[in-house]
Amino acid sequence: MDSTFAKLWEKSGDQADQIARVVETTQKLDMFFVDKYLRKKDVETRLRESGVNLTYESPFPDYVAGADWPLNYRNILFTPFSGEGSEDAVTHISRFQSECGPYGNDPSLKLRVFGSSLAGSALTWYTKLVPGSIPDWATMERMFRTTFDTVEPEVDLSSLTSMYQQPMKSLVDYLGGGCRSHRN
Repeated sequence: MDSTFAKLWEKSGDQADQIARVVETTQKLDMFFVDKYLRKKDVETRLRESGVNLTYESPFPDYVAGADWPLNYRNILFTPFSGEGSEDAVTHISRFQSECGPYGNDPSLKLRVFGSSLAGSALTWYTKLVPGSIPDWATMERMFRTTFDTVEPEVDLSSLTSMYQQPMKSLVDYLGGGCRSHRN
């Protein structure tokens, strides 16, 4: 009996050591996470005090954001617009409305899903819109076009007649953009 008791005592000692190590590790982890949490809260507080908004707020009113989705609505996979390529805002709006399909005539729904059609600098622009600043689709379209419309150079008869081929330039270079205006 004494040997059985000794074996049990030995096992309980090993278990006690294991339990002590688990408790010590748990305390270290707790301190690590508490420290990490406090540092995160400190950073958040400093950012908030400097005027940085830590949560995204929709640029359109709550009644638009909180509206029910149409019956049987399915997410739409939009062709992204980044504002960095050759596509202009008018083309994107036209394609966006087309890709909305049967929902293309629902201004509130277009307003809610428009951000899903943006990428890159256009998405950055969208996320920085002032909360509640876009009351309706017409305003969103106007602001988007104002920001991302490309200005095509105006070509009139006067500018065309003032163009000439520079000396020592081939016709291919001239037609490919090597022409100059008399005004230059």
